[in-house]
Amino acid sequence: MQNGCETYQSKPVSEQTLTDFAAPRQADELSRAAASLKHPLLPAITIADDGTLTPDAAAVISVLQSPSLKAARLRQGLADAQLLQAGILPNPQLSGNVEVPVSGDTQGTTNGYGIGASWDVSSLIARRHVQDAARNEARSIQLDIAWQEWQYAMSAKLHAIRVYWLGVQEASLVTEVQTARAAAQEAVQNSKDGFATSIDAEAALGLASKRQEALFAVRATLASENAQLIQTLGLPPDSRIKVVADSADAQDRPLPGPETIEQSIRECRLDLAALRAGYESQESKLHQAVLSQFPNIGISLSHARDTGNVGTLGFGVTLDLPIFDRGQARIALERA
Repeated sequence: MQNGCETYQSKPVSEQTLTDFAAPRQADELSRAAASLKHPLLPAITIADDGTLTPDAAAVISVLQSPSLKAARLRQGLADAQLLQAGILPNPQLSGNVEVPVSGDTQGTTNGYGIGASWDVSSLIARRHVQDAARNEARSIQLDIAWQEWQYAMSAKLHAIRVYWLGVQEASLVTEVQTARAAAQEAVQNSKDGFATSIDAEAALGLASKRQEALFAVRATLASENAQLIQTLGLPPDSRIKVVADSADAQDRPLPGPETIEQSIRECRLDLAALRAGYESQESKLHQAVLSQFPNIGISLSHARDTGNVGTLGFGVTLDLPIFDRGQARIALERA
């Protein structure tokens, strides 16, 4: 908690500022951040030093690297500031005045003065609901950001899985293309030597052509998925990524049943949890608006001395008269 006054320091937006904000983290910094990640759905991981990447590692890196998520996380600072503001009481007010006799019969008179202090006590009435609204709003924003992070993570993980299995398929097709080409060459030669018909040679050539077309299609899809993975990870377009499979025990894990899937959906839908927190925040705001119908009350203490050298000590109460504005507009707004 700071006791002194804040100071202002200009931070103009420059091209370098934006570049630094969106720049990927260094490898060692990224490894430390991934190992210390705190997320309701994503576990902390260890990034391999050999440059390989598992789908789970891709998911975590996308959360740490994405410029969009970096910008979204800045909203949390605003929510925390609003929560801090909700817990601060209004300042008391201090007033003073001096009266100097300047005309008329001033014989035996003295300088008069008045000192007063006042405070708006009506802020105490809805204080708890103001704090509840700010607290739930901060939790709603936090869950909403976590939901965005989870979506980014799952998108990166899906691209990484596709890149891995497309790589496996490409390697298999390369072998099949080589085998089909060798078989086609042998069939053509056998056709020339009279050991096979031209139909056999054409069939072998057709099979080799189909295998080659399949290889081209897989490579095109692999290039597209690889580009999308690089973009999701927030890396430069010319980055090279080698995706490897997760541990064998994770691959051999049995598929979950319907009940497990349904329970996981309820736990993973952070957007619904954020919606509930946002609704509770709005409930508190509505309750706060209803309480605002209570007239504003201010109390004051004063001490004064008139020009006749008579001192007084006073106590005062100010009360708003809710004749025209009874909070009806604010209540309608919060209810809507």
